[in-house]
Amino acid sequence: ADSRVTAPFAGVVSARLIEPGECAGSGVAVLSLTGVSSFEARAHVAAVHFKQVVVGETRANVFSHGQNLGEFPVTLRSPTVDFQSRTFEIRVALTNAPAVTDGMACDIALILASRTGRGVASSAIGTRDGKAVVYVVEGGFAHQPSLTRGIVDGIFTELLDSDSLSGKSIVIEGQSFLNDKTPVRME
Repeated sequence: ADSRVTAPFAGVVSARLIEPGECAGSGVAVLSLTGVSSFEARAHVAAVHFKQVVVGETRANVFSHGQNLGEFPVTLRSPTVDFQSRTFEIRVALTNAPAVTDGMACDIALILASRTGRGVASSAIGTRDGKAVVYVVEGGFAHQPSLTRGIVDGIFTELLDSDSLSGKSIVIEGQSFLNDKTPVRME
């Protein structure tokens, strides 16, 4: 009964550090246990975002091997920025994420700002005279309404003045060949 030890948490043996029959001294590790109910993702973030990351409020989308594990709150933000790398550490508790195990690589996308609004595919936005433009097709002609960009996430771009585009056909390919009032044939 003196040699029987109970693990302090539910887990699995991830490494056996001493072979059966070997003698172990006081304070020598015999087994390495890994929890199976909760995991933690860690990342280093550029120092420029330090004040934007708030524990419990800032959320992160976590992906592993192309699978979206879900959105989780940041559970730890390092209190300091590393002098050499100009980064700080964050941690995200992965609750109810059965597709992960210890040591797996993952990608973390921090959500630093979020709004509900309308947007278009980022590929639909072109540039004319140094300004971002979108072309809509009305009456067989391309038109270039005014455009004010909001949040850009790579795939989509929020349009703050999207009411002028509502219900209209937007050009998503070939806009580099268009100008305002260029005749357009839709196929």
